[in-house]
Amino acid sequence: MKADPTSYFGFIYQITDKTTGQSYIGRKQFWMAKQKVTGCKSKSQDRRSPKWKECCWSASNWKVYKGSSKNLAAHMKEFPKHNYQYSILKQYASRGTLTYGELKALWQHNVLTARLPNGDYKYFNRMIGAIKFRPNLTEDES
Repeated sequence: MKADPTSYFGFIYQITDKTTGQSYIGRKQFWMAKQKVTGCKSKSQDRRSPKWKECCWSASNWKVYKGSSKNLAAHMKEFPKHNYQYSILKQYASRGTLTYGELKALWQHNVLTARLPNGDYKYFNRMIGAIKFRPNLTEDES
């Protein structure tokens, strides 16, 4: 999917180590709020809203972003020559729908419990929202 910052506020992305099959799913905003700009008291966070003001926002570092996961960063540092694939899974028009979309994608992909055939965790993600642990589920619970 091609990035479209003119129509969307942010996106859900997936970074996959094609060598190991492990991935990370996260979100990134195309836009960052500018601080102390005249006429921007209530910033619309919906890119498609008629109340959106371009002057209140600046582009984020999304073009060079490598993810926010410490686990992924450590892996990339340890294995810099692996083949990493960056994908945009879905784009969202507002901050609220972006947050919802990320949580939905994390649950749908079972990022806390999914395993590779060799037994390693499939995802570098270590939490979903406020859940900051990997549950020890039996097979019938997952």
